[in-house]
Amino acid sequence: EMHDIASMMVEIILIERGYSTLNLGCCVPVDSVIRAARERQASIVWTSYSLLGNLSNVVQENHSLFSAVHHDTHLLVGGAALTSRVRSLLRYTCFLEGMTQLSDWVQKDTISKVPVT
Repeated sequence: EMHDIASMMVEIILIERGYSTLNLGCCVPVDSVIRAARERQASIVWTSYSLLGNLSNVVQENHSLFSAVHHDTHLLVGGAALTSRVRSLLRYTCFLEGMTQLSDWVQKDTISKVPVT
């Protein structure tokens, strides 16, 4: 599936840039993302929005995720469904339009890196 490929590409970019990763896959409930981020003490959480269902639910889940992760955790968002209107409703650290922007952003991020084990 194409979403699995994109998810794996994000993981490869992060590993290449020196991050320890955990790929939860596609269509993961927000509670599971929050639990994994807390358990792993994640420095970055990446979420991608290719298709949007109920916009109110998407916004509510995004706000829950943003509020639940540690204040030092960067919430990065991307995806074709994030128009400027939708982005204005969400909470996040940075919007990235593609893999190149992700790679550039993580290359500049020197605080969050965790040695790969």
